[in-house]
Amino acid sequence: MSEFVTVSLAKALEMAREKQKEDSKPAWKRFYETHREHELARRREYRRQHKEKIAEYNRRYRATKKKKKAVYTDPTILFREAIRCST
Repeated sequence: MSEFVTVSLAKALEMAREKQKEDSKPAWKRFYETHREHELARRREYRRQHKEKIAEYNRRYRATKKKKKAVYTDPTILFREAIRCST
């Protein structure tokens, strides 16, 4: 059984513009929005199954970041040490 809804012409045009605007999204975005829940479930499942790999990756990532924040060495100190070594 179908229902008929009566709307004003302005409201119908507004609804048509809204539909057209929604359809004008890029294809990748439409795909992403329709498959978002499936993708999130896939990621959760992967994280649940590979906890050790992810923990190791995070540990190495943080260690690398920590090494990059090494103590600042003054270039003049390095230059003085190079002079001492060469003499």
